[in-house]
Amino acid sequence: ELDRLRRQLEALCAMADAHPALLWASDAQGMCIEFNRSWLEFRGRSVEQERGQGWLEGVHPDDRDRCLRTYAEAFDRHDTFEMEYRLARADGVHRWILDIGGPRYDDSGGFLGYIGTCFDITDRHTREDLLLRSQRELSREAHTDALTGVANRSLLRRASQSIFGPELSGWVAVLFVDIDGFKAINDELGHGVGDQVLQQVASALLASLRPGDLVVRYGGDEFVLVCPGLAGRGDADEIASRVRARTFVEIERRRVTVTVGVAAGPAASSTLDALVEGADGDMYGNRHFV
Repeated sequence: ELDRLRRQLEALCAMADAHPALLWASDAQGMCIEFNRSWLEFRGRSVEQERGQGWLEGVHPDDRDRCLRTYAEAFDRHDTFEMEYRLARADGVHRWILDIGGPRYDDSGGFLGYIGTCFDITDRHTREDLLLRSQRELSREAHTDALTGVANRSLLRRASQSIFGPELSGWVAVLFVDIDGFKAINDELGHGVGDQVLQQVASALLASLRPGDLVVRYGGDEFVLVCPGLAGRGDADEIASRVRARTFVEIERRRVTVTVGVAAGPAASSTLDALVEGADGDMYGNRHFV
């Protein structure tokens, strides 16, 4: 019987060593005591070096506290756990590891410690990072004007949902900005110079506004500025004056200026469409407050 049990134990140990996953086991005090061959080859260290908390030396410094805390909290409750962290390979490169651990017990129910299985999931993380970056790029492209880098109409509509509404306080100013003589610039100096004018005007508008204000390329040479959180009409007038004074471009021995219309109203009772229409009308001398 003892020979049979010994052979079974040897077979289990051989299976564990041959398993491609990284396997580990701890004692009832939480100290790691055994690692399979795959773990030791991955780490390039001996079992003596990894025992206790020696394995933690290979965990990325940014992940170490979280990793140890997750393990300790699960260990205190004798709960299974699952966590991801970066572990240094034998060549020093940190690889993402999925570590799944659970308690083990003897035949009488006595707690013996933990056994864990680890998988290298670096490729999955790389794919997820690439997908996330792609999604961010697509989102940025969907809401940003490619030439000037400011917002586009899509983002304007989306942002308006948090700027206007019956539960909101304060006033909102909308400025409609048109570049003076832009068609002549394109016709006489070329579209390349026209693009430079658009870019420089966008930069000047951004510099003229407060953090949180929105600059939108509305179409062609037209920009819409949205300025929420104002105290009243006076603030709207002040912003419009500042934009008129600061937004100009010196290019090809020309001084390019802009015409600015403004409309403003309470955020609780105004709408984006009404203020845009009012600001557009104001450019033609029809001052409009909603």
